[in-house]
Formats: sequence, structure tokens, C-alpha cells
Amino acid sequence: MAAMSRLVRVLAFGAALVAAGPSWAADQEADTMQGIFVPAGTPPEVIALLNREVIKALALPDVQAKCKELGFDVVANSPAEFSAYLKKEVTRWHKVIVDAEIPQIQ
Repeated sequence: MAAMSRLVRVLAFGAALVAAGPSWAADQEADTMQGIFVPAGTPPEVIALLNREVIKALALPDVQAKCKELGFDVVANSPAEFSAYLKKEVTRWHKVIVDAEIPQIQ
């Protein structure tokens, strides 16, 4: 992950899908994250261009409609925000794995 630049995060957590599914305990949460990565060393101006264009595409009415139909909540972040999100999630889930003594797959 450190070898990749972070670009855009699309957080998918469809409230409608969850409402139709099994009940959840108050302390449970579930979401999936979709993102776009580029190779390390990609020039910042290229990353900025890609970020702007992806955000524009995600804002198109037909894209918004399809995302809603699929149960996605679109969150188009900056590369820095996406990086911070990933770091937080890796730390969080690492703790869960260690605490639950889930063995590593080699």
C-alpha cells in the first residue's frame, strides 16, 4: 500500500440494502470501499487530473442514479483524505485480526 498513491474513495454502504438484510447489533458495522490507485512516483499533476476527472464522472446524473440503484453512497475524496482513511482502516482491522488471533495466510 505504501508503494501506491491514493486517489479517490467511493464508500459503498447502502442503507437500503442493510435495511433489507439481516438485523445488526448496535456495535456492528459493515462497509466496502472502492478506490483508484496509481503507481508510486506518479506525478502529482497527473494524480490531480485523474482525481478531478473521476470526481466529475461520479457527479454525472446517470452515474449517480446507477450508484443509488446499486446501493452505493458515493464519497469522492482527495488523495490525502483517501490515504488517511486507508491508514485508519488498516490500523483498525489489524487490531481486530490480532485480538481475534486470526492466523496470517502465507
